[in-house]
Amino acid sequence: MADLDSMCGDGSVLGQITIEQYPNIFDQDAVGMLCPAYSKFFGAMGASMAMGLSALGAAYGTAKAAEGMAVCGIAKPELLMKSLIPIVMAGIGAIYGLVVAVLISGSLVGTKYGAFKGFLDFGGGVAVGVSGLAAGYATGLAGDDGCRALCKQPRYFVGLILILVFAGVPGLYGLIVALLLTVRGGLSNCHAATYNPCCPNGGYLTFSQELVAVADQTTGLFCTIQM
Repeated sequence: MADLDSMCGDGSVLGQITIEQYPNIFDQDAVGMLCPAYSKFFGAMGASMAMGLSALGAAYGTAKAAEGMAVCGIAKPELLMKSLIPIVMAGIGAIYGLVVAVLISGSLVGTKYGAFKGFLDFGGGVAVGVSGLAAGYATGLAGDDGCRALCKQPRYFVGLILILVFAGVPGLYGLIVALLLTVRGGLSNCHAATYNPCCPNGGYLTFSQELVAVADQTTGLFCTIQM
């Protein structure tokens, strides 16, 4: 960076870079260009999809498993409590969605909510919502058929539990991915760092009272990087 003139391709007299030729560029947005108004829209949609889709899967799974429980409870009332297990496990996916929705909605309160954070929260909400929907659907089908089979063969109970566990695992995977996404992307400042086209590394120039670029006395470099 010592040869600032050749780096900028200026070709000015005496090899000096003036503020009129290469001025620093500032973020002049009142709120900050890193935090546009639509950022929180994506965050809100992520929270809505997390809760809505996972609740939809839990509702279907509960209703579907209740059919098998009714059949089993009428035929063999002593197996009624065991046939309630698929119904309980079908509702777990809604809890996953609720947790992610609460985390996302909590971050919406802050003012430093950037576009990248909104995209991450939206992706996290979709991840836990769709996986919860799939897990609820699978749990409902497995619970319905499993309760009917349990009514005819009580030894099937262990197999039913294993099937229900693996049917609900996709919801847990979606929760893990959603948590990894929603805890990232936070901003300490909504305003973009000042930069100068003369600095390919994203830094800015310091100008003297004569409005000429000067090198830093400590580093000897013209471009200063904002940390």
